[in-house]
Amino acid sequence: MAAADPFNPIPNPKISAYYQTRAAHTAVVTSDWLAQAQAAVGHHPDDSPAPQTQLLASPLASGKSFCVINEFNNWRKQPDLAEAVAAIRALAAVIRASEATTMMELEIELKKASDSLKSWDTTSISLTAGCDLFMRYVTRTSALEYEDFNSARSRLIECAEKFGEISCKARRIIAMLSQDFIFDGCTILVHGFSRVVLEVLKTAAQNKKLFRVFCTEGRPDRTGL
Repeated sequence: MAAADPFNPIPNPKISAYYQTRAAHTAVVTSDWLAQAQAAVGHHPDDSPAPQTQLLASPLASGKSFCVINEFNNWRKQPDLAEAVAAIRALAAVIRASEATTMMELEIELKKASDSLKSWDTTSISLTAGCDLFMRYVTRTSALEYEDFNSARSRLIECAEKFGEISCKARRIIAMLSQDFIFDGCTILVHGFSRVVLEVLKTAAQNKKLFRVFCTEGRPDRTGL
């Protein structure tokens, strides 16, 4: 009996092509595989930048006092926007509203705003990660120290908006790459809430795959239901 060719697996609708070819590619994500996923995703309406009036409007323009928590909650109302991205855009709003004249003053303001967001919900890992990621960029990007202050402010705001675009695109690429792991008849256990996982499951359903999902109840706030 001839040995099975790992590069030409026997067709089996119940077994993912990934597992049938695992011996060949040893679970390595190659550049070709990633390029195929990016091409499959293509251009999406969500990749288009948000209207300038939405991104550049100052929180102080309406005459109301600025609150980073309120700004964060406003961004969080968008169902497809990750919590980490909402946090970064809230911090970008702090930059727009700031009256600081030096990078040091701006860093102090951002640190206070970041600490306020993290203490507002200490259970959210993505919120903390978003704040820490943006603060790391602000404090460790040496090029900002040698730029004109206004140019540095603009660069920080632009970085915050690009991060949101990258996040949405990465979610769709992950959803495409993950489809080899979901096959007809499989059972999936999920815990908590993740927009990436939700996108994976939605994409699998759109691809006409039949599977079951068990969702656990998180305590004490019933997260995940």
